[in-house]
Amino acid sequence: MNYRNIIVVVILAIYGWQCAHKPAPLPPVIYPKMIYPFEQYPFRDECGGLQTVIIPYNPGGDLYANPRDTVISNKPLPLCVLKTGILPVRVILRNVGDQELRIDANQILGWADSVCYLPYSAKEAVDMIINSSEFRQAIKGSRVEPVIRSVLGGQVVLGATRGAVNGGATGATQGALNAILAPAYEYENALIRLFRNEYTSKALDKSVVYPGYILDGMIFLPSRANITEVSITAYDASQRISIPLRIAIEYRLTPSLPVSEP
Repeated sequence: MNYRNIIVVVILAIYGWQCAHKPAPLPPVIYPKMIYPFEQYPFRDECGGLQTVIIPYNPGGDLYANPRDTVISNKPLPLCVLKTGILPVRVILRNVGDQELRIDANQILGWADSVCYLPYSAKEAVDMIINSSEFRQAIKGSRVEPVIRSVLGGQVVLGATRGAVNGGATGATQGALNAILAPAYEYENALIRLFRNEYTSKALDKSVVYPGYILDGMIFLPSRANITEVSITAYDASQRISIPLRIAIEYRLTPSLPVSEP
């Protein structure tokens, strides 16, 4: 049996294994999104009837966890978004006054000393994540379950056939290899879609917070800027005044709190 025939046999064997072990589709990201009493959150302020909470992401933590719970998981993270240059920040706003307040995500700034940083858009944040070496490294493994509780089933096939592709297979052989590689790329694209949908659906934009209403969303700041404060400027159109708040925050690029298994 010559070299070309061997490649064809291997391709058919892998293709047969793939058909018998078709991975399940990636599930949507669905989980409870709780808001606890405002006084429990460590990073908060109130001005002009606007109560504001800032929750920066910390590796091993949860943006929607009980703010009094300082226990984080010590399980290894296949992907830490902070290392991709993105700091997701949850912002909760509650209007306890009697006037409508206008909010613009571009007026929510991160401060490092005297330098302020405008937030990235959700698209820019996702693009930075998926183009980072950390993301590339994370999808080389077969498991990213701690991030999205899914398995990249096609990645094993991708790793097994990359050498054959680089070895110069051509024509029909190349086409068959591409067909086998497709599930791996499909799962990578599905993973990217999950990030994009998750961030886009939660991203703050221009909004009006009516009296008694709560606005809950996310902004994306540069994680390596050593941001120590977040400022928010709301606008009361009826009185034609701005409502400024500036809240000190802390976050860590790596876990440093007491850890325990969940």
